[in-house]
Amino acid sequence: MNEQVISRGEIESSAHLHTSMIQMIARGKSLRTVIEFLSLQLEKLFKRKTYCSLLTVVEGNRLAVEHAPNLPLKYQQAIHLIQSGPKAGSCGTAVYRKKTVIVSDIEKNPLWDDFRADALQFGLKACWSVPILIDGHVAGTFAVYHSEVCTPAAHEIEMLETCASLAGLAIEREQRIKLGHRLEESEQRFKSLFDYYPHSIYVFSLEGHFIGFNKGSEPLSGYRKEELLGTPFLSLAVPEDQKKVLYHFNEAKKGIVQHYECKIAHRNGHQLHISCTNLPIVVNGEVVGVYGIARDVTYEKQMEQALHDTHKEMEHLFKNHQGAIFKFKKENGQFIHTFGDGQLLKKAGLQPADWIGKSLNDFLPPEKAAQKAVYYEQGWNGVEAAYEGELNGIHYLAEMKPISQDGQVVEVIVSCNDITELKQALEELQETKGLLESFANNTADAISTMNVQGQLTYVNQAYVDLFGWQENELLGKGIPNVPEKHKKELHRLSQLTFSEKKINRFETERQKKDGSLI
Repeated sequence: MNEQVISRGEIESSAHLHTSMIQMIARGKSLRTVIEFLSLQLEKLFKRKTYCSLLTVVEGNRLAVEHAPNLPLKYQQAIHLIQSGPKAGSCGTAVYRKKTVIVSDIEKNPLWDDFRADALQFGLKACWSVPILIDGHVAGTFAVYHSEVCTPAAHEIEMLETCASLAGLAIEREQRIKLGHRLEESEQRFKSLFDYYPHSIYVFSLEGHFIGFNKGSEPLSGYRKEELLGTPFLSLAVPEDQKKVLYHFNEAKKGIVQHYECKIAHRNGHQLHISCTNLPIVVNGEVVGVYGIARDVTYEKQMEQALHDTHKEMEHLFKNHQGAIFKFKKENGQFIHTFGDGQLLKKAGLQPADWIGKSLNDFLPPEKAAQKAVYYEQGWNGVEAAYEGELNGIHYLAEMKPISQDGQVVEVIVSCNDITELKQALEELQETKGLLESFANNTADAISTMNVQGQLTYVNQAYVDLFGWQENELLGKGIPNVPEKHKKELHRLSQLTFSEKKINRFETERQKKDGSLI
């Protein structure tokens, strides 16, 4: 029986590759950068021309080419969005089976019947593909193509599966960052919309009392906000309209948007004829309050509402973030910590003397120690695993890197990142996003936002209904409804707005899609 001998240099190169990938992921390098680095290093390890590819599973169990740094572009186009299945090449089959698929000779393997011609055209002779699993679901595949017919050794398969696991961590991290950015931008956009909306916005309790106001305006009734807080809004309506006002408020509490007109008594004694919109405030599918938007009808007909958003980037959730790195080994059946340092441990109230040279049971409650021991055992068995944990109120993401000598794990390095703020922020942003989207999507006022280049970045349905352009005709483009004679005016006001000068209101003309002016 032939037994392949693995040189110390190969072991060290493999360990260096894994350590470098962990460090790149921990430092926040992009997924593209990680895959490009991996492609270059694997080609050096295999000592032949290789091509790495990262495919992600999209709707319908199709595979989209995410990153393939040196794979021929035409071949990437040929395999983009292939359907996974029992005979779908190495990658499509790996997704279907949820197992590693090794094809040593593409020309002879039946799994490649439908894709063989494309592969051979570009000199691709073998393909080893490993599925990437995230929370038990296949998120994609990591594959290595070879320019020669070849079969991997056991340690090469293990190395590829480890690389696929790390690629999964990089994918998950990038998805988390993208979600965080989208939530941050959405929260900031809709919060700015609420605070700086030029008309009066009131927040009512379910009992009909004033409990809040937006920053951008004063109540139309002439009363100060402080005077209205805690008082019933119905008392402002003239007696003959109170029954109607109460009816529409109760309908809004049922989740139905209400538009109506009524008269209110101004503090100075005269009456105002206003247009009202009542919007339900929906959180987790339940109405918890009501927004009220009140506008002077006469004044509204003479003006075009002006909104400005202040797209200020929130500080990165991990600015000033400092994690922790520690090592452990197994002695006499116990996992002993041999080294460690970092701000995360100090945040959790631990000093080096509390845990260096000690086992899990020495500084953790028995239940938590048992949970951690499961992951520690995986690391000691050579598995590069990741897990989330909590210690004294600090949530963290831990990634384990086993270090081997002569095929035996001698210690495990663990790197931790503090994700406490991220968890809290995501929950808060989700809740805020729900509140503010409810307001923007249901208001009768035409609302749009634009960036510093003058391109529209958001329009609500009322904007589409008023001017006639569809959303896909507007987003990412210049504002189309400004007549030529008002473009200088818009430019001047935009410059003032982006320099953080507040513009309460102004009168102008705008053009609909059909050419008519309003």
